[in-house]
This record gives sequence, structure tokens and C-alpha cells, in this order.
Amino acid sequence: MTVGVLLLAAGSSRRFGSDKRFARLADGSSLLQASLGAIQRSGLPLRVALRPGDEIAAAELKVLGASAVLCPNAERGMGCTIADALPLLPAWEGLLIALADMPAIRPATYAAVAAALAEAELVSPEYRGGLVTRWASDAVCSRGWHSWRAIRARASCCGRRGLRAACSRSTIPASTAMSTGRLILRDGRSELLGAILARLFASLWSSMTTNTDDLRIQRTIELIAPRQLVADIAVSDSAAETVSAARQGIHRILAGEDDRLVAVVGPCSIHDPEAAREYGRRLRAVAAEIADDVFVVMRVYFEKPRTTVGWKGLINDPDLNNTFQINKGLHLARQLLADLAEMGLPAGTEYLDLISPQYYADLISWGAIGARTTESQTHRELSSGLSCPVGFKNATDGDIQVAIDAIKSASQPHHFLSVTKQGHSAIFQTSGNEDCHIILRGGKHPNYDMFSVDDATEMLVRAGLPARIMVDASHANSRKIPARQVDVIRDIATQVARGSRSIFGIMVESNLLAGRQDVVAGQALTYGQSITDPCIGWDDTAQLLEELAAAVRTRRQR
Repeated sequence: MTVGVLLLAAGSSRRFGSDKRFARLADGSSLLQASLGAIQRSGLPLRVALRPGDEIAAAELKVLGASAVLCPNAERGMGCTIADALPLLPAWEGLLIALADMPAIRPATYAAVAAALAEAELVSPEYRGGLVTRWASDAVCSRGWHSWRAIRARASCCGRRGLRAACSRSTIPASTAMSTGRLILRDGRSELLGAILARLFASLWSSMTTNTDDLRIQRTIELIAPRQLVADIAVSDSAAETVSAARQGIHRILAGEDDRLVAVVGPCSIHDPEAAREYGRRLRAVAAEIADDVFVVMRVYFEKPRTTVGWKGLINDPDLNNTFQINKGLHLARQLLADLAEMGLPAGTEYLDLISPQYYADLISWGAIGARTTESQTHRELSSGLSCPVGFKNATDGDIQVAIDAIKSASQPHHFLSVTKQGHSAIFQTSGNEDCHIILRGGKHPNYDMFSVDDATEMLVRAGLPARIMVDASHANSRKIPARQVDVIRDIATQVARGSRSIFGIMVESNLLAGRQDVVAGQALTYGQSITDPCIGWDDTAQLLEELAAAVRTRRQR
């Protein structure tokens, strides 16, 4: 059992005339330094809670070799500091909370408490034979010590002599705590503090009554908070410029201010980040050669929607062995995007849920909503708030009206539920996304031909939308046969060369090697070959991009 320590050092007390954390002891060390040193000598893993902008404390921690977690609501009290810090901690199974102004606690004490934690009982407050639920709603909304005192005061007014007097000890075996972990409380006093009190009430109440929730959930594992991953893999100035310039470039092409063709090119899915980097280096070289005619975006898909079941992508199962190391997958995904942006190559991806964008959307230049989710209200709401242009695919049966409806919806403001960079649930209000467009991906029949493009153009105009169309050369347009992708791309090049202004972009599924392969346990994979849909190979890709560039040049001469 891994037990860690959270050292609370986010306060701003001036008890000694200045920041008390830096008050000096007889040996010359500060309170913070001495308290932290005792924990470090215990050998327990440690994180220190700080408030944002606390540069002096952050500098001292760096010298002392300690890691910090930033708590934006620290000024609201200790309970809020703890609530901010919890989602940012590693996946410890037990937690000790220590204070930065208590340097006299010995390392052996920390170690002894941590060792005893595995055998500890969960202690709950009890009143007249049951849980103290009268004040649960107040506890849920509490914010730190002052709110807790107010709850106690209201309890006293109701003749309960305060919660401290009303609470007696009752113990529940630690095993009933389920996935919430073990927590030691001496009584019903201030140790509960705000959000911790609310969580305790909720978990204990559910364990002592008939359970109707999470009956099919076998296990929950904490995700790294988005802001922690963003901090771990920061965006450099040059990478940020790549993303910003690409978004603006695609915006200009969509608006008809730039006559280049957008080409979203890359593997069906990413399963090997190193092969993806090699592909990116090759693509960047070709992109530079045709930059005057074709705006190249690398297709970087980490999540795969499945018709039934199957491998769901690098984020969901990065090790390809059904171990579902999602925290690892998120790290690999963000690192790859950062590397591509650093080399000057914009990236495009498909958005499948409302949570993962918080981990890497700042590195995405163009996004797609797939055929299975274009009709989804939540994906339309998400798209209305994304910072990049977004393409909506027609439905799997070929219906393009759902994509047109999605474009209109995403252009409007919305309110929807998701999680913040801190990992907290929140209501997001959006302004609407004007840079949305349709993607023709085929259905019961292909829809990349001139007549299908004309029909889509007419429908867009009738709907009052810009007649701007991207064609997906794969999926139902090629029946997932790589050789047919080549035919589709050349057909699009012909339409562009003949003067088509509706077609502004094309999607191509391409990899280092053509075709696809199966994942077989114990068998090495072929480097650079898809494990999902079959792709065209690199040589064909480079040749076809040159042909698309030539088509754009021909269109300019008309």
C-alpha cells in the first residue's frame, strides 16, 4: 500500500509579522524547510500544496527537491486547498495531511502513522444510532473552517449542542470504504473541513444503505488532472506559434481568403509514437515544398470509435494489451503533439468525448467530429467551444443533412457540462465556432464525385452556410481499400484543376507502409504499418500531394 503526504503550505498567515512559513528556527531553517525535511527523511512520497503565484515558496521547494501542486482556491480555506490538491496527487492508496508550520513532528512519526494506515478503521460521526445527515447539504456547500463553524453554530441553535457534542464514535471496517480509501478521524470536529466532510458523508451513507448506484462499476482509477499534464509537457513559444498560425491559415482558407487546399494526411490511428514522429518528419519536408499550394495538417488520431468492440486507440490502451493505462496514453499523446508542433507541423484529430480535449486541445490545429457522433448534441456543444476549426462528417448512411445541422448548431453559443483544467466538474459557456465545415466520407454509396459535391454545395447554400467542402478519401468513399483512396484523391485533384471552389480540403489515411496488420500477442508488429484501417504507403502519399498541389496551380490559371 502506497501512502503519501500532502504538506499544506498554501496559507498566507502573518502571525509573526511576516509570512510565517519562512519564520526562522534556532538552527536557521524556516518552518517550511524544517517541516518538509522531516517528511522527506521519513522516506514517504510527498507533494506540497501552494497557492498560484507563490514564487518564493516555489523557489524554496525547488532547492529542497520537492514537487508542488497549485491550489487556486487556497484563499478560501484549508478545505478548498485540500479539494484542489486531491485530483493532482499521484495514485496513492493512502494519504497523510501535514501542516507546514509543524516542524516538531519526527520522521519516525510519519512513518509509523503510514505503516498503521493499512490496518486502520474508518471512523464515522454518529448521532442517536445513525449518521449525522441533517447537515449534509450544508457540508456539501461548505468552504473551509469558517463555513464549518457556521454549520456548528446552526446546529447549536437547533438544540443539538453543536456537532461536536452530537457525534459519538462508531467504526466501520476499512474494507467497506471501497475505492474511497481509508481515512482516520478522531471525532466530528474540524478535521473534516469542507469538501472532505461532504465526501465522507456521501461514501459512508452509500455503504450503510441499499446501494442503487455504480452496480456495474468494478473499479475506478484517478486520472491525472489536465493542468498537471499540461504543466508536465508545456508548450514552447515556437510550438504555440505553429498551432496559432495553422488555425488562422485554415480559417482564411475556409473564408475564401486563401485559395490553397487543406490536406489532412496521416495514419488511420496512432499506435507507435516513434513511427508517428518519423512520419511527421517526412511529411514536414513535403509540406514545405508544396506550402504555396497545399496547407498540410498531419492526421493524429488517438481515439477510435468502434462499431462494436476493439482497440479504442493510444489513449485508451497504449500498450495494446488490454491494460488500459489511460494516464500513460494521455502522456504519450500530448508529448507527440508537442513534438510535432515543435517541428512546425500542425496536427488534426477527432474528438470523441468531452474530457480528453482538456489534456491536449491547445496543441490541435484542426478537429473532426466523426460520422457516428455528428448527430450528438454534446459533440456539437463541444465544437462550439473548441479553439480550432472543426469538420463534421456526414452520417454513416450518407445523410449529409445531419452534418449541416451540426454546423449550424456548433456556430451558436451553448452551455454544457465538462471538466476544468483542474479536473473539477463545471458548466462551460461557449461563444460558438464560425470555423465549422462538412466532410463528405461516403455512406451507402461514395459521395466524392462531382455530382455529389454539387448536391452538397446546393444543400449548404440553401441552409445559408458557406459552400466549403472537405472530402475524406478513405472510409466509405474508398470502401477502405487503399488503392481506391488513390483513385478518390486523383478524382478530387481533377475537380480542383477544373475550377471547383467548393472543395477546400481532403483527408487521406496514409502511413509509412501500405496496408494494415493485426495485433497478435507475442508477435512483433511491423514498424510503420496501421493496426486499424488500411492506409496508402509513403511513396504514394508524397506523389499524390504533389498532384494536389499541381491541381491548385492549374485552378489559379483558369
